[in-house]
Amino acid sequence: MRIDFTIEGYTDNFIEVTDNWTRGEYRQLTSISDLEEYLSWFRQKVTGVKLSTAFGEYITDPTEVTLESLDDMALMLTGFVERALYQATGNLRSLGNASGRVSFGSFATKMTPAPNQTAA
Repeated sequence: MRIDFTIEGYTDNFIEVTDNWTRGEYRQLTSISDLEEYLSWFRQKVTGVKLSTAFGEYITDPTEVTLESLDDMALMLTGFVERALYQATGNLRSLGNASGRVSFGSFATKMTPAPNQTAA
């Protein structure tokens, strides 16, 4: 899943997150309270990035996204990085909700059993 940064001047920045998440991983992610731990998950679950630094360079390897590299990014962009996994997992959960088909018994076609046709 690709998440694009849409703020003018930064629209070439993006993060690609794997679609492969378990509920257990999601629960672990949502219990994180430390940025370093979050970045460890980030480096495991992100498959591609293009993130600009304040010096005009780009980070294109997810393993290079560290506390130190965040210090070299615009504050808006660090917020984007710090929310990316939560946004991706929220989108995946929403897709699961949207994929269910709802039917109502009062509008369904009534099924009648076929007559028993046993040979005599």
